[in-house]
Amino acid sequence: MLGRTRSEAPPYLVHTDVMRFREKKAGQSQPGIRDKIEKQREFEKLVERFRNATDPEKAKRLGDKLGRMVFGD
Repeated sequence: MLGRTRSEAPPYLVHTDVMRFREKKAGQSQPGIRDKIEKQREFEKLVERFRNATDPEKAKRLGDKLGRMVFGD
């Protein structure tokens, strides 16, 4: 039995399903994280454009867009 007692199961048989579930679950969460990061980047770019706007009409448009991003439509 190669140094194992009869009650011990080989670790690769015991942990396989748990490991596969965790790997699948971790892989599924990645797109959600990427989406959040992308939205944050878009928001930061929009804030920068709003801060640098010199035309009042453009600043108003960008401010309205920021408001919709933060508070929804």
